[in-house]
Amino acid sequence: MSSELTFDDSAIEFVLDAFDNAVDEEGYIIKEDTGERILTPDGTPLTPEELGGIAKGSEIYVDDNYVSVLEYLKSRSE
Repeated sequence: MSSELTFDDSAIEFVLDAFDNAVDEEGYIIKEDTGERILTPDGTPLTPEELGGIAKGSEIYVDDNYVSVLEYLKSRSE
């Protein structure tokens, strides 16, 4: 059984809340309990508009662009 969930921009607040995330005053996704910004694997903070996905395994946040998705897929095959 696949654990994949696809959503559009209208559901972003619900999805962030489901992962105990929020958006800070500067517009970046943060962990609600600590206030720490969520980072992509390369250390870049994300806004909700830039979120391309949350991958399985310790909540890996992937930026919504071709290079980030490709790098994530490549890292999974190594």
